[in-house]
Amino acid sequence: MGRFTPSNSLVVIGLEDKSLAGTLRTDLGSTLLDPATMAHMATMFTSDGTDAVISVIYHDESFDPAETVDALETAFPRHGLKIADVLEVTGNHIRDYHQPGPGTSLTDGDTLLPADTPERAVDRFLTPPLPSRAAALHLAVAEHGARLGGHRISTAEYLEDWHAAINGSADSAQWLTDNHHHELLARMVRSLYHQELRDALAGSVAIGFDSAQKGLASRDDALEVWGLALTGDTGARPRWDLMDRFARALAVVASATRDGHTSRDSALTLMAWIEWCRGRGSHSGAFLDRVDSEYPLAHVLRRVVDQGHICKWARNPNTAWSRARL
Repeated sequence: MGRFTPSNSLVVIGLEDKSLAGTLRTDLGSTLLDPATMAHMATMFTSDGTDAVISVIYHDESFDPAETVDALETAFPRHGLKIADVLEVTGNHIRDYHQPGPGTSLTDGDTLLPADTPERAVDRFLTPPLPSRAAALHLAVAEHGARLGGHRISTAEYLEDWHAAINGSADSAQWLTDNHHHELLARMVRSLYHQELRDALAGSVAIGFDSAQKGLASRDDALEVWGLALTGDTGARPRWDLMDRFARALAVVASATRDGHTSRDSALTLMAWIEWCRGRGSHSGAFLDRVDSEYPLAHVLRRVVDQGHICKWARNPNTAWSRARL
């Protein structure tokens, strides 16, 4: 989905050989129950080669989805479409329509699951681990940044800094109180001033730092590889382990800067990119909504998310991220 959480809607997700083929959203209501309307929706999917669908009904507690489900399960099979799942989302909960009883949870053994909103995810990202230390952290990072002065640091050196942070074992308290980590954090903050490095960093995390370092020998080759990684078009499973740790490192950088700071906007944009790669367009849009500066990647991502484009990694079950990783 794009940059919103649907309400009072039927969302149909098309699958082609178990890969995501496309999505369609329409309002709930009497028009949707018309057999001609359902038949038209079904043909929209079959014309694209879709062979199965997952349907998600977003509704409030007063709405009975039974007629909608009946119309859907009558029309779609007639057009050769298997209905893999019918899910209901009501308020902050999700459940399987056909298995509403206890013990039929989609993930954790409870029928109803609390839903995380995109806005809450952004708020958590921007909340310092120890709020009382936030001002001191801002000052310490600024002082280390001033000492860096006009020192020229190469892309390879910056990537090594991030590699150390992502693979390190430091906890939140160490980042907030340890002088060595303040110095490293200042270099990470400074690295996000540079557009090419920001893009290179994202690509490097996706394909693995070792592969990225080898690619630095040829700038043209490196840019091509990073470009494919930024669009999720590598044809291989990304390093989700590194990308998940990258997200946590970006949150530390965001906590070390203030609203409107270039590095904070860069961290928000890179987090939006991670969420888009995960297939969570609404979350990606929520992060982009907090970006003040016009970083080119943010501009491109806004267009991609607004138009409902889904990352290729998220469309393939062999390369897709799983929410269970959180």
